[in-house]
Amino acid sequence: MQAETHKEQIEEVNVESIQQGFKTLYDLYVNGDLSKGEKNEILRGIFDYIVLEKTGKGKFNLHAYINPKIILNTISSASH
Repeated sequence: MQAETHKEQIEEVNVESIQQGFKTLYDLYVNGDLSKGEKNEILRGIFDYIVLEKTGKGKFNLHAYINPKIILNTISSASH
C-alpha cells in the first residue's frame, strides 16, 4: 500500500516547481545578504552528500547528490 502511495507521488512530481525552488535557493545564495554559515546551511539542506573522485594529480570530479527530502517536500507542498 505504501509503495503505491510513493509511486503515485513520484508520478505527480512537478519538475517546474522543483526547478523554481532551486532557482529561488540559488538566488538567495548568490544575492542574499547571508553570512558564510548561512550559505553553508543552504548547501547542507540541498545536498545529501558529495563524492570527490581523484582523477589525477590535483584533479577531482565532484559528484553531488541532492537531498531527497527536498523533492519529497516539494511533492507534499504541491499536493496540499
